[in-house]
Amino acid sequence: MNPNEPKWYGRLRRGPFQQERQPAPSHVQAIIDKVTKGRKERRMWKLSAAAVFIVVFVLITVWLLSTLDRTTSVTTSERHDVFAGIERTDIPDFATDPNIEVMREYKGNNDRWAAEYYIYRTKDDNDRQIRCYAKYIGDGPSPTGEVRYTLKSEDTIYGSATMSYGSPPEQGIYNLSFGKIADLPDRATLQLLMQSPNDTQFEWVTLNPVEQ
Repeated sequence: MNPNEPKWYGRLRRGPFQQERQPAPSHVQAIIDKVTKGRKERRMWKLSAAAVFIVVFVLITVWLLSTLDRTTSVTTSERHDVFAGIERTDIPDFATDPNIEVMREYKGNNDRWAAEYYIYRTKDDNDRQIRCYAKYIGDGPSPTGEVRYTLKSEDTIYGSATMSYGSPPEQGIYNLSFGKIADLPDRATLQLLMQSPNDTQFEWVTLNPVEQ
């Protein structure tokens, strides 16, 4: 070897041109298995989260529907109870006398009053008769003193009177009108106007026909 020859070959073996060692196949497979396992775990986590969300959504939906059913049931029950005592089945002779035929029935309520209006006749008498009941369902005790009412349909008045009560009537039920009637109201709604001593104006109660 020439002592004056540059020793570049040693630098090549140790310098930047030295070839790096390749990883072992087993090491590469371990890395691949680890990455694949991580992806599977993330996929399973997403599926589990989606399943939990679906279950929670279904449970909330079922709860809301059951709550709605209970609310509807309570509302219907409360609306029925406001007429307790003045419905056809609550009036003794209507409920028990086979000779009485109720021809038409109207009912309705607002926040303070519930009312029923009946047109009926007996089998041995063709004369049409009426009864009208109002029930106080507002806050506080039932009104006393002079209680005024008017029953009308459009421009036709079927009854109007002023009654005096020294004490609240039983169950807050006011027997407004009874007697014979010449003209039958049509199937349109009726309007009952109520005014008690503390009212500055009449209160309207719309009475709708009840299917027989």
